[in-house]
Amino acid sequence: MSERERFFISWRYYSDAERSWAEALELARSWTESYPREAFAFNSLGLASMRLGKYEQAIEAYGEARRLDPGLSVVYGNLAVVLRALGRTAEARAVLKVATDQQIYGLNVRPTLYALAFIDGDEAGMAQVTAQAANADADSMLSDPGRVLGYRGRVKAARAHFEQGVRSAAQGGLRQTAAELALEAVEIRAIASECRDVPKEAAAALLLSRGYVELVRATRALALCGAVPKTNELLNELFERFPRATLLTRVHRPVVESLLALRRGEAARASEQLDPVRPLDHAPEGELWPVYLRGLAFTKVKDWSAAAREFGDVVEHRGMSPLSMVHPLAYLGLARAQAAAGRTAEARSAYEALLDIWKDADPDLSLLRSARAEYARLQQ
Repeated sequence: MSERERFFISWRYYSDAERSWAEALELARSWTESYPREAFAFNSLGLASMRLGKYEQAIEAYGEARRLDPGLSVVYGNLAVVLRALGRTAEARAVLKVATDQQIYGLNVRPTLYALAFIDGDEAGMAQVTAQAANADADSMLSDPGRVLGYRGRVKAARAHFEQGVRSAAQGGLRQTAAELALEAVEIRAIASECRDVPKEAAAALLLSRGYVELVRATRALALCGAVPKTNELLNELFERFPRATLLTRVHRPVVESLLALRRGEAARASEQLDPVRPLDHAPEGELWPVYLRGLAFTKVKDWSAAAREFGDVVEHRGMSPLSMVHPLAYLGLARAQAAAGRTAEARSAYEALLDIWKDADPDLSLLRSARAEYARLQQ
């Protein structure tokens, strides 16, 4: 093999097989130095930087990739994702407009258009993106509307949507997609504290596919429900199969261990687990769970200012994992922290934001009932 071929193969090994983004980043830096006119090398540098939450570095790398090869499809969606994460939504839309005007459709273009429409509350725009989705977008277009339902507190409708998606994917022989969709539904139910069938349904989903993404989501869902033996079993499997996975070690395990510590009532232990994660708080794979859980830990020890700061961080970064239920949960955490600190006006504002998000939520959603009761007490 030539040196250039070795860079391509090594990149796929570190990013896809090992999921070692730290090593992938170093490789990409060497690659761009050795081949400064290789657009894919700069795209790879941007992707590794983004995975580690280094968004400004990612923008610079993607910009160079785009300059070197304006027809490289993947760079447009990747760049738009980073701009969206930083709250620079107008710039993200401008990048995607260039791509769509030139009929350049990378894997991230339509899903990012959908997420931006959702952030804007543009229901027609969301429907249009879904209607225009091609086969290449099938995974995200099966998943994203279900995640929106979960975000809005419509847990039953989300489950039905994902069940339909699982059937569709399975009929098409897409076992991994079916497993991912099933586990999306499982995690939404776990977040909503509907835990009775979570272990059974997670196990059934993992019979379809047992890759890194599926195991990570299943482990987090089980931890949310306090299924300790099975959580530890899956966590051990992840480390046996992906011992060099950067974000498994530095983000996912601390998140899982902090979830279990919080369920045991060990808030200080949960906070301790999450302290080393701070440099990667905004890494996309973490979906802002480290920040949110740190807020919960501070709540348990009645450090209301610190809790409000963490929950506020989630609220302020809407563009990061914009379809995740962590965002409405952060509004609830922020409202409770502000109320406990005696900041009534700020608490009312946070409760009102949450209740607006959940205006069509399942009426028996326990978190919604609690939020309404707490808000009513503030009005007295």
